Amino acid sequence: MTIPEQFPTGLRVLVVNDDTSCLRILETILRRCLYNVTTCSQAAVALNLLRKKKGCFDVVLSDVHMPDVDGYILLEHIGLEMDLLVIMMSADERVSAVMKGIFHGACDYLIKPIREEELRNIWQHVIRKKWNENKEVEYSSSFEVNVDNNVQSYSTMAFRVAAQVPTAGQVPTLVPSLADIPASYDANSGEMLNQGPLGNLGFIVDELAFEVSL
Repeated sequence: MTIPEQFPTGLRVLVVNDDTSCLRILETILRRCLYNVTTCSQAAVALNLLRKKKGCFDVVLSDVHMPDVDGYILLEHIGLEMDLLVIMMSADERVSAVMKGIFHGACDYLIKPIREEELRNIWQHVIRKKWNENKEVEYSSSFEVNVDNNVQSYSTMAFRVAAQVPTAGQVPTLVPSLADIPASYDANSGEMLNQGPLGNLGFIVDELAFEVSL
């Protein structure tokens, strides 16, 4: 995870609000935080801007109630079309309104009037997102290594089983060791109790035993 040394200075914020007075106040506060601020008074214009300049913003700060496009609709479009953090803001402090914003994909919901401290701390969402992405990459790499190791182990055990299959005319005297098979078997009947993480190997053993009996 690479974070610029000057971060959060220069955080790229797009503010969307149909109230131009509120828009100017938000812009002033955000610039005081040393953020790069772009403002839009129409949600439709903001959405077109985001489509044209994908990757040019770190976070969107959007009002909920706007006349041209509802803030929730804007949030849905952003969520479907681009990987971008969206913070909703509104004077509506009802729990149902906040839950609706979170349900639609907002990373935060700020109640108006918004304090400068809240705006200054929006960079935390960007760090959290980058951290989660980094953890997902690490997990994916670890999973691929484990799969490769399991496949290699599976191939080795299958080879050991195949090596014990007698040629024509020979009487089979060896059987695969249960310790080599990643499954549970009944000691008396030989019946498979569960397949385990590499249960398909049990199927290979059954097929080999069938071929030998022929």
